[in-house]
Amino acid sequence: MEHTNGPVIKFQGYRIKKIKYNLYTPDDFNTKISDEGTEKLSFSISLSDDHKVGQVEMKTGFSNESNFQIGEVSVIGQFNINPAVTEREQIKMYLSQNGAAMLYPYVRVITSMITALDKGNVSILKTVNFTEFS
Repeated sequence: MEHTNGPVIKFQGYRIKKIKYNLYTPDDFNTKISDEGTEKLSFSISLSDDHKVGQVEMKTGFSNESNFQIGEVSVIGQFNINPAVTEREQIKMYLSQNGAAMLYPYVRVITSMITALDKGNVSILKTVNFTEFS
């Protein structure tokens, strides 16, 4: 498939859907960690009916054992789709790999900023290889 000049998907921006942050006592922290499990990453893809616009919604949890912090961030990224790409499955692959990879640094920064506001020992999310998610 030949593409017109320009990127296959173009990042238009993001919106924060949800931020959840809690500071716990040591005992409560250990209970919450074992009950909920944190640091799970998930994302979903959606497309407009005309396949011109796509969204990636990314959710992740985070925890910092030394500060007894647990939280969750959910962000939605919007992307314009190159009109030369018409196959739905190919668009979804571009959004799930490239779109998620473009959005994830913002999620990492948001997480770091939230935890930095509470205490100097900042939580930083691990890097992710999004080609493994396709």
